[in-house]
Amino acid sequence: MTRSIPDYTASFNVEGLSAPVDIVRDAYAVPHIFGTNDPDVFFGLGVAHAQDRLWQMTLLRRIAQGRLSELFGRSTLAYDDFMRRLDLAEAARSSLSAQDDKTREALNAYAEGVNAWIEEINKGALGRGAPEFFLFESSIAPWRPEDSIAILKLFALQSSGQFQEEVLRARLSMLIPPARVSDLLPASFANDDRNIPRYFDQFPNARLGAIRFEPAELSRLSPLRSPNLNSSMLAWAATRNRTVSGNAVVAGIFDTQLAIPSLWYLAGLELQVGGVIGATIPGLPVILSGRNSSLAWSGTTSNIDDQDLFIEKLLDTGSREVLTPAGPRPIVSRPSVIRIRGEAPVTIRLERSENGPIIQSDLFGLSSVIPEGHIASLAWTGLSTNDTSISALMGLMTAKSTDQGFLAMRSFIAPAMTMIIADEENLANQFVGERPIRDPRNVFGGFMPAPGWLWESQWRARGVAKPSNADDSGMQTQNDSNIGQQVLSPNIVRADAKDFRLSRLERLLEARDVHTRDGFIEYQQDTISPAARGLLPLIAKNLWFSEPPAPSGTLARRRADALQMLADWNGDMNEHMAEPLIYTAWMRALQQRLINDELSKMAEGLPVIQTLFLERVFRDVDGASIWCDVVQSEEIETCDQIASLALDDSLLWLEETFGRGDLSTLRWGDAHQTALDHPILSWSRGFSFMSNIRLPFSGGDTTLFLGFSAGASEDPFQADFGSTFRGVYDLSDPNSSVYIASTGQSGHFLSRFYDDLGRLWRRGEYVPMYLERQLVNAGSVGTTSLLPLRN
Repeated sequence: MTRSIPDYTASFNVEGLSAPVDIVRDAYAVPHIFGTNDPDVFFGLGVAHAQDRLWQMTLLRRIAQGRLSELFGRSTLAYDDFMRRLDLAEAARSSLSAQDDKTREALNAYAEGVNAWIEEINKGALGRGAPEFFLFESSIAPWRPEDSIAILKLFALQSSGQFQEEVLRARLSMLIPPARVSDLLPASFANDDRNIPRYFDQFPNARLGAIRFEPAELSRLSPLRSPNLNSSMLAWAATRNRTVSGNAVVAGIFDTQLAIPSLWYLAGLELQVGGVIGATIPGLPVILSGRNSSLAWSGTTSNIDDQDLFIEKLLDTGSREVLTPAGPRPIVSRPSVIRIRGEAPVTIRLERSENGPIIQSDLFGLSSVIPEGHIASLAWTGLSTNDTSISALMGLMTAKSTDQGFLAMRSFIAPAMTMIIADEENLANQFVGERPIRDPRNVFGGFMPAPGWLWESQWRARGVAKPSNADDSGMQTQNDSNIGQQVLSPNIVRADAKDFRLSRLERLLEARDVHTRDGFIEYQQDTISPAARGLLPLIAKNLWFSEPPAPSGTLARRRADALQMLADWNGDMNEHMAEPLIYTAWMRALQQRLINDELSKMAEGLPVIQTLFLERVFRDVDGASIWCDVVQSEEIETCDQIASLALDDSLLWLEETFGRGDLSTLRWGDAHQTALDHPILSWSRGFSFMSNIRLPFSGGDTTLFLGFSAGASEDPFQADFGSTFRGVYDLSDPNSSVYIASTGQSGHFLSRFYDDLGRLWRRGEYVPMYLERQLVNAGSVGTTSLLPLRN
């Protein structure tokens, strides 16, 4: 097994190179790749990715292709079924011909590099390339250029959770009035959702069925994320006249599900136009956030709803047809065989309506909202078969000015985002990607599944216009006259907990007239919860200092002590403090008290603390305080009563979980720990203690230093989602930029580079990456030499 740990000082003669390539790994095993031409450099990146993350690359490819069940059996069949129906792999193959010549050349060279390392594994018996391959068949399919496009599409899919939210909103609307749905899931985008009808109004035959929850051990193999755990981005920047250095400073954060290895892999490429450094995804030959000698860039998740579910009406005509605005239309279909480990293969029909692929799935309760005699289809911009997003990123990497960078990004499709780009003279942000243009008569407006047979439900077109609420968010575009005076803080994806992070960031940015790289690092490490600061005065205002005297050891005394501690707390979600644990346990118990009587079993689908919901209830926005009344009782309960009962619930839970000691001895980090679990090895007790990492972790659901909890009942405050990549780029010095990922560069649990970056990441530390080779060489742990194979 140790033979699969790559020797970073070895030399290899490989096919596919025109000249020698050096892969110089710095002190943290971050590769900096030097070659005589760009294709050779991308070849070297393919080798480096495969050396350190071959298992992760092949797993991402299998998720995108819908081929997990070949390894894991029937347990992943639902995932494969869903991905086969989306047919991302075919869309990626079709998109290959749409790329520009430079990108196709890079994709081909990168694939050759990956395959060269696979060949070296076979020739040198290098432990099958990774420990995980010992658990499965040893053969590895060659890497193809379209595999990289498919992985970018998978990343876009996991950044777009609108269809999951549509299903949840439809299910809620079958139980509670529209105004109450808006309390739990407020307007996600620019639209006003208060007048959206109940789902029953459009589909009277719909029946609210049970929802299927995936086992926790499979969650890291899922191609989908729950609405609260979609991958997202946050970026901001200061112009040169707002920085101490006199040059722009850019900061970028990528928030993804926590896992080991991380989704991110740091790398530097010495291209013909100069060096490029930053964050890559194994399998993708592009820097998604980083800098070159002239530019720095990062993105922020946009507020674009780029997915719509359609309910299609099947016609009883003897053939497979659905009703469309123009009358009956046949469903286009073809077979697809899913191979299942240890079982006979399953053949499914891949079907498409005019709106998009037909999806049949129990995931996120989709099947529970499809009326009898109907099927569901999905429209999503990322399904494009002419997806040039990877060409756009390739062009951005080699751009020399903001104008060139945005010109390249015009061909970007998904995931839609706001991109910040800075050069030595200019700094600008602009929306990039495709957005659907909906008919204003669409009564569901993208919030719930819509009738596929109505004209007003159809997408009218796809455009690249700015989000409609861009001006309200304070965003500035490159055409604004006051761009040089702005500290840019673009909008976040939804009106949920992430808006609290944005408000905190804006306060930090506004508090200083000038900014520095170190100041931006400080903001990324900020653990103050704006939600706690906002909610506690609302929820506890009538409880603070109102408790009568009570003897020690009683629940009344513990309630008074807890309220006093929270009254003196500044909202810092520090792992060593007791207050974050008391506050979070209280908010969790409070939400359960508020929603359980109305939603019953469906409350299980909302385990995450909905911060904005609690604010709406206690501010009585649009009558939201009605949630405080227990519908099964004759008495009309007040919000203060429910808040007090929930506090008692939380104190009892804390006592049962952590003991009856003094509340001040509690520690947030005892409950809030990183869930850095290996997606496969964590299944085995023999490997999990070596492969998984559990460490106390500061931050919370609404802090910039993110530690988001999915709310699983067995471990409700575990940090399942976080800022797995952070970078700050100061254009005043090409070598002063800093980066960090949530785990080490290696995916091999026996490597010393498996978790070394993770320890720094947890403490809020960073590592430098250099554009100058002599600085890279100074702390190098080895140079891998790739030499052309001469016949």
